[in-house]
Amino acid sequence: MANTRETFTKVLEDGSGMTGAFSWSLKCSSAPNPGLCVDGLGSIGLPLGSRDAEALKAIATLPGQDEYSWDVRAENVHFENTTWSAFMNDTLRKVCDGLGVCEEAHKPRWELVGMSLCSTGSSASISTGTGNLIATLVIVLPCKFTGGAIRVEHGDRVETYDCTPGAITDTTMVAWHRDTTHEMLQVTGGYQLVLHYGVFSTIEHPVLSLATQDEVLARLSQVLSSWNQAARDGTVPSKIVYLLKNKYSQDKLSASLLTGADAHTLSLVDTVAKRHGSRLGLATLVFTESGICLLGHRHYSDDNDWQSEKENIEGFDDLGDIDTDMKLQRLVDLDGDPVHDSLEFDLEKEAIPLDLETAMKSGEPDKRLIGFVDFDDLQLRQVYNRTALVVLPHWSDLWSAGLDVHDAEPPAKRRRTEG
Repeated sequence: MANTRETFTKVLEDGSGMTGAFSWSLKCSSAPNPGLCVDGLGSIGLPLGSRDAEALKAIATLPGQDEYSWDVRAENVHFENTTWSAFMNDTLRKVCDGLGVCEEAHKPRWELVGMSLCSTGSSASISTGTGNLIATLVIVLPCKFTGGAIRVEHGDRVETYDCTPGAITDTTMVAWHRDTTHEMLQVTGGYQLVLHYGVFSTIEHPVLSLATQDEVLARLSQVLSSWNQAARDGTVPSKIVYLLKNKYSQDKLSASLLTGADAHTLSLVDTVAKRHGSRLGLATLVFTESGICLLGHRHYSDDNDWQSEKENIEGFDDLGDIDTDMKLQRLVDLDGDPVHDSLEFDLEKEAIPLDLETAMKSGEPDKRLIGFVDFDDLQLRQVYNRTALVVLPHWSDLWSAGLDVHDAEPPAKRRRTEG
């Protein structure tokens, strides 16, 4: 079997910016009332009542698929609440983030392509728009109904989104990539009012395809499958520790805090991990350096205790011995529930990137402590805190071992002598 860590690294590099998702949904209780207005009818009250629904049916058109749904052309629909555009811009950002659409590359825009009213028995089609389409977005406005779920398929994966409101004022948003198939399931009671939007690329750039993402997912699936089937004989890592781009609060660490590329990486891995029974968690990496450094300018002080950071420290002198220590602290599951207080790991087999120490030191230390040794030298300790995604194969017993781990690998400690 190929080196698990190196293969894992290469797949994640190739999948940079991908989420593994082909659809996205969010139920929102704080969406603004759009101030819906329809030509020939006027304002439509929300949550939608039966009186406005009947009035809407009178001026709408039957699309032909069934006798239980009615369409309104986009040019006849208006929004009198000026905050609706800002809400839609924010929703567009969430859709792009959820589907892994690069906003910088596509400069996406949203456009209303229609509105539909569905009554009991309806299984209406959804207007998707034409042209340089990236994704379709539907917004189910506040109304009382049952049924009417949206089913989205891609390959062997299926997502079904329940659009029924938890509260009568809820707004539900569902989006899916253009390379998927979708179906509006039958409304079983009441009226469902749906806005149909297209998400379009505005520049000459190849429209995102799921084919590349599918290839990355297939390779990632192969890596996890081979890893899960490997014997626990020490030849394969017992976990992968992947350094995230940003660092997050150790006290409140959970998947919901991750942003940008980190959220995309987690989503990509989680999509495949679920199929193979692999476990995912988050932890804080703590890297400590201690040794002798030069004092940039002499300070006349008799204080030899550890102190707060001082100015004029040049860093470690290349003649001094430097001790390093790397630890994983407070492993939590994706919901933020604690799994382990601390874990030690093997830098050579389990860490990504391959030179984790250098990557950890890419920014300023989170803590720097100094103490005087003599007139020119200081004893220096620098601590870097970063956040890591931890991936465990299904055969790992670390998840169920409790907060005390007795059989972890040798500490990830090194001592290096410069010069």
